[in-house]
Amino acid sequence: MEQIKAISVFDVLGRILYQDMSVNQKELIINNSSFSNDTYILKATLSNDLQKKQKIILK
Repeated sequence: MEQIKAISVFDVLGRILYQDMSVNQKELIINNSSFSNDTYILKATLSNDLQKKQKIILK
């Protein structure tokens, strides 16, 4: 499992709501209490520079 180098959370309009460019961990927990019930896109850049994107739906 690769380490997460950076992480960004976007709303459906593409605005950055959260960003951490120096994670350097294999796992990260983001406190979602500041996010409302909506759909978000999470983008993680791994230490090998691959990017993973995931749609997140908070209800």
